[in-house]
Amino acid sequence: MTAFGNPARNEEEKGHELAASKKGGGGGGGGGKNVAFNTPNSAEKEIQVPQLKTLANRRRKTSRRLFVFMSVTFVLFSLALLGAVIALAVIYARRPTQLGRPIVVQLLDNRDQPVTQTSQINFEEKCITMHSNKTKNMDETQILMDYKAQFAAYLDVTKDECYLQRLRDTFDEDAESLESHQNRTVKMTAKKYVADESKLEKSLVDFVTDHQLTKHCRGRDMYFIYPYNSSMTVVNGTSSTIRKECSAIPCSSGFTIYICDPSAFQ
Repeated sequence: MTAFGNPARNEEEKGHELAASKKGGGGGGGGGKNVAFNTPNSAEKEIQVPQLKTLANRRRKTSRRLFVFMSVTFVLFSLALLGAVIALAVIYARRPTQLGRPIVVQLLDNRDQPVTQTSQINFEEKCITMHSNKTKNMDETQILMDYKAQFAAYLDVTKDECYLQRLRDTFDEDAESLESHQNRTVKMTAKKYVADESKLEKSLVDFVTDHQLTKHCRGRDMYFIYPYNSSMTVVNGTSSTIRKECSAIPCSSGFTIYICDPSAFQ
């Protein structure tokens, strides 16, 4: 009895302890549920708020970057468009209408020295331009052959003088002849021209021809030239001494111009 106690009482005490245990466990469980319920909510709130702030910051940064990118792109596009418009305006203002491809001809002067002549044909304006480089025997020359005005202007760049000559051939004839010499070596045919000693007035040249010729001469002194032939004689001399009587100026395409006083011929 003493060792094992009262069985009925023991059972009753076990019942009270079990009930107390269940009640305490229920309370603890309830408390545990509250903790388990509240703790995740608190953690979620503590984590979710920084995530929202980070997302908003990213959106703002993305918006700023997009704005900067669009602004820079717009500025660059505007500058490129402005540059293209200016370039097109310059090209249009300086355009040589309906120009053929450059024609390069290697010429040999009377001493068989090479002379490079570059030409272009303007089919709309009916004119031909030529440029010959300076050599030991020849000056640098720029030529404008204006077939509408029926005149040619020979600009001697080396001596800063310009010579005008009436054209004898047609535009089609000279253009065809020039194109046939493309990428060929041509022996120059010596031609002699006599120039008036008196300078031409710019207003007179503009009246007789057009402004293209005086523009080509670039303000240089202008002289009228005409072909020299053997029927011309020189006062107090002969045609064979013309080189001594006149100052000779070699020009491109086989032209040699002699500056003489027209009164010397009869």
